[in-house]
Amino acid sequence: MPYGDHWEWRGFGTITSGFAKRFFLLPAFYEKQFIIDEYLWIPGMGVNVKFRKGAESGLKFKRLKKTDGDFEVWLEDEDELFEFPLNSEAWNALSDMLANVDISLPPHPTPTPDRETTSEILQDLGCKIITVEKERETRKLEKSEGAILLEWATVKKPQHCTSVGLETWAENPEADLTDERALHLLEDTLSTLKIDEEPLRPMNYLDAIKTWAEENKI
Repeated sequence: MPYGDHWEWRGFGTITSGFAKRFFLLPAFYEKQFIIDEYLWIPGMGVNVKFRKGAESGLKFKRLKKTDGDFEVWLEDEDELFEFPLNSEAWNALSDMLANVDISLPPHPTPTPDRETTSEILQDLGCKIITVEKERETRKLEKSEGAILLEWATVKKPQHCTSVGLETWAENPEADLTDERALHLLEDTLSTLKIDEEPLRPMNYLDAIKTWAEENKI
């Protein structure tokens, strides 16, 4: 996944064999990974917060910065990926986020809280934990204008479905992945690979988690 600010498009639903053929023609970027994410859900929360097992294991924050139709700019900050047990810096970051939805996290516990202890404390405060099990694979599309990472994830829990995600990416960490050029590249990729013709519903993981937390299906 690209760190820093970047454009994204994501959809949930199913895919056709045509998409599969186009996907596997692209060079691999990340090989297949099995991931268990425990998403924190509270009504009104605008930050994607999860406890991850697998790639990028730990507590991770992902922040929505702006939207343009079905396209969104997200911030993934390497400094907001924390390992368990959570130190005081990680605890304070979680506390600050929860304060925005009127939940008061107690002071940093002793001993340093592991994943299970943190989850218990949050659920006691009224937070829901939505477990998502998935396998994902990422490939890269390169053009003269830039590069796009294309993710194909098979969600196995809480609902069996497919998620396809596109993100602007660059090897140069100083590259601007949120300008109009990057957005046009994302739009063009969606059309060129005919992803906009697939039976996918555009939505991000925050929307998906809200759907599952309310015991509905996508």
